[in-house]
Amino acid sequence: MPAPPRGPPGHGLGSFHRRRAGIAMAMQLFTPLTGIARSSVARALRYALPWLLPYLMVGSAFTLAGLSIPRDSAAAPLGAFLLAAAARMRELMPIVIWGSIGAMQALQRHLPRATIAFVCVGSGAIVEAFVRQHCGAAADAVLIPLSLLAPFGVVAVTARVGRIRWLRLAGAHEAAGQNVGDSLNFVFPALIAAAGLVGALYGGAALARALPWPSLAAWAGRLSPLELALAYTASNSVLWSAGVNGYYALLPLLERMPQALGGGLQAINPAFLGAYVFIGGSGASLALALALLLGSRLHRHRFIALVSLVPALFNLNELLLFGLPLILNGRLLLPFVLAPVANLGLAALALHEGWIRNVAADLPFNSPVVLNALIVGGGDRAALLLQGGNLLVGVLIYLPFVLAWERTLRQDSALEVKTLDTEYRQRLEEAAVELDDPVGLFRRELGANADLRGRLASLDAMDFVVHYQPKLERDGRFVVGGEALLRLDDGEGRILTPGQFLPDLERAHLSRQVDLWVMNAVVRQLSEWKASGTPLLPVAVNVGPESLLDRVVVAELAELARHHPGMLSFEITENSLIRDEATVRHALGSLRSAGATVQIDDFGTGYSSLSYLHRFDVDGIKIDRSFTAALDHPKGCDVFRELCALALRLDLDVVVEGVEQAWQLEHLPADPRVVVQGWLFAPALPAAGYVEYVRQRNGAYVAAAGGLEPVAAK
Repeated sequence: MPAPPRGPPGHGLGSFHRRRAGIAMAMQLFTPLTGIARSSVARALRYALPWLLPYLMVGSAFTLAGLSIPRDSAAAPLGAFLLAAAARMRELMPIVIWGSIGAMQALQRHLPRATIAFVCVGSGAIVEAFVRQHCGAAADAVLIPLSLLAPFGVVAVTARVGRIRWLRLAGAHEAAGQNVGDSLNFVFPALIAAAGLVGALYGGAALARALPWPSLAAWAGRLSPLELALAYTASNSVLWSAGVNGYYALLPLLERMPQALGGGLQAINPAFLGAYVFIGGSGASLALALALLLGSRLHRHRFIALVSLVPALFNLNELLLFGLPLILNGRLLLPFVLAPVANLGLAALALHEGWIRNVAADLPFNSPVVLNALIVGGGDRAALLLQGGNLLVGVLIYLPFVLAWERTLRQDSALEVKTLDTEYRQRLEEAAVELDDPVGLFRRELGANADLRGRLASLDAMDFVVHYQPKLERDGRFVVGGEALLRLDDGEGRILTPGQFLPDLERAHLSRQVDLWVMNAVVRQLSEWKASGTPLLPVAVNVGPESLLDRVVVAELAELARHHPGMLSFEITENSLIRDEATVRHALGSLRSAGATVQIDDFGTGYSSLSYLHRFDVDGIKIDRSFTAALDHPKGCDVFRELCALALRLDLDVVVEGVEQAWQLEHLPADPRVVVQGWLFAPALPAAGYVEYVRQRNGAYVAAAGGLEPVAAK
């Protein structure tokens, strides 16, 4: 069969480019459907469903292997087993979808992924048991759409209930480990979500019984075979595009089709549809696979099309439905309906004109392409020509829509998945999801993303550690606290500072996970110091804008701060305050109500700095090192003194960072609320070194003061 010619615009495929305006106008008719594809639910589906590809490929391989073994051969039992295993995998498909979507929802909501995935698997089992008990033959038609939508409600309820503190069975630092603690904390939320799910199922069933449903079989009885075939063909594609199993949902229509042959168009029956209409499965999707191979420029689409070819020859198209995916893909809905409808029209015309004949055959829909045409057509070459012609027509229908869809994807360079798991050690998997955006990226970004993945992979061999830089009272004699600073230990004696790795992590949208990891590490360290009898001093933790604007992250930070009230301070940058004032106010209130203090970091370098002091509830400011460095200039001294004086008049603590020369201390106000930090006293030290530094510095000061230990600044 000749393939459509390829070439630059104006030649071959150029005819499609000249029809762009027409295609765009046709797609405007489906604007609501294409809008659905941009919703958060559809976006989650678009990322979650491709995770099913290995599962689907195993099922397809088992089916193909089972069909290839003759029933009368010695290996027939193996073939029967493979077909039975593939059938069982298809039956379990709804539950597998539950787990996949649950894992993606956990990824987006900062929840423990394995725990939420298994909660969803259990919920899927509950739904399947209920539906099979109450829906009978219609169960297979509704299980997949339920598995596509219901997990969002289950995860939302589980996440909301999981925030209730008194329902948690484990603390943030469970002795058995965070993994076990996270699992225990979702026991009651999972039970409550399951109870709500059962209630919703019974309520939905009662509502369904109360509604007057028209009889599909009675309506089908009034249609001619051609009208019945047209209704079945179009409805099958529309239902599958929404995730509904069209085969089971439309069984009443299929059963009304004539099984015995009549004359002319009366001969249209299921075997006829399988041979000439559904070539490759619902939507005549073998044509879509070929169109992707011919016109797609996205490696991912071409790969899925390639692995879909062999299953599509047996009318199995799950790899395209769930891997591409076709479900809820408004951009491909129109050709998904048009291609099989056009095939039906051409096949009906050929049958009416006598160009082909229809031999009685009881063929399943997954009969091999070419073979089914030979059987249904009685071995005539005309049947093969018709099947090949319909396949070519399907390619021509799909191709311009594929080109228009991918052009839209290439224009959308936004990385949509921005919420990843809270466990930092899973950063590589999450970054891969983020960077390998299945919605598409600009081709010129692919190299940069590959480099970023390589740099992130290189971090996996290193250990993240927290060092502590001491903060001292104004004269630099007594340590009053410290700042927690993230470092990377490469295992060979080199310590990497944040400037060497944080930009990559921020680009991969992992800054929130970094903040949570550091906070967890600091709280654990304070707990260890307390247990060992080491005197505790306040520790400041940096929190970035992304964390401050995420209410889930803020709630976790506040919960951790409650373990050591009065011992933790959060340093936020000024650019955090210009994002969303209402959200920032809520975040600051949550952190302060947990017993922590809040300071504005790098004060004086942002926008409208002075207005922040009366618009937000903060406890202090941290004057940026650039002002400290400018103290050798008269104007620099004036600005520095005015900043300190203003903060002290507002009863705010002042931290002066970047102190590297002893003479700089002479310019500091003589006020106990002024604290200094810098290399003049100590760099950031490992935990053990920090404790030893505090012991030596404070011990010497206590001895010099006659044994009276001063009170640390707040």
